[in-house]
Amino acid sequence: MDSSKESSLDCIVRKPVFLRDGDLTSEFKSGCAVVDILFPGHDTVNIVHLTFKNNYTASVELKAKIKEDKGETWKVCIKKLVLMPHPHYEAGSQCYVSITSDMMCFPTDNVVMLRLILRQSSPHWATFGIENPKCYIPSLFNLTSAPWLSNDNESNDVAVPKPKHQGLPKSENVAELMQRMWAMTEEIKAAKTERIGRFDIDGSYDVNLLSYT
Repeated sequence: MDSSKESSLDCIVRKPVFLRDGDLTSEFKSGCAVVDILFPGHDTVNIVHLTFKNNYTASVELKAKIKEDKGETWKVCIKKLVLMPHPHYEAGSQCYVSITSDMMCFPTDNVVMLRLILRQSSPHWATFGIENPKCYIPSLFNLTSAPWLSNDNESNDVAVPKPKHQGLPKSENVAELMQRMWAMTEEIKAAKTERIGRFDIDGSYDVNLLSYT
């Protein structure tokens, strides 16, 4: 999606919860963590874009809690997005990830919260997770879809601005007029007029025009 049509959304990212196998006091981690993203001040949001930086997570699953008529339901947006093709190697371990709405399994226009399920099957890495997750919604000010910019003759409540060049003559008419003016100027320059002296009228002088010193 075009970034000019998106707006970043304030959200709360909870600390990752690492799932443990067996005894809760054990330091052994199962290689699975859950990160929840909440949107305070919003009943529901329309998520069109999600970005984050990977930190040694091999794959990620994205779920969304959707508000429906019958209640809130968890749905899987992306089943498995591979971030590290080979979990035992560095490739992809610190890449930047971009998830857009067209990658998701269903429209995310009534989202209550998001949940990222992170997985890392390799024991080589001491920890894993994601960094700086950001969510985006459609821009509230979209010039291409703003109704007050449309030329609706049926509505008299909104003044539609006239085009910038409305009322100006056409360029071809201006060019033709300029050519005519240039031709007239050249004719005037070429014309030879008789030089009339200051006091010379019909070969004689007018006494009234003479000055005495």
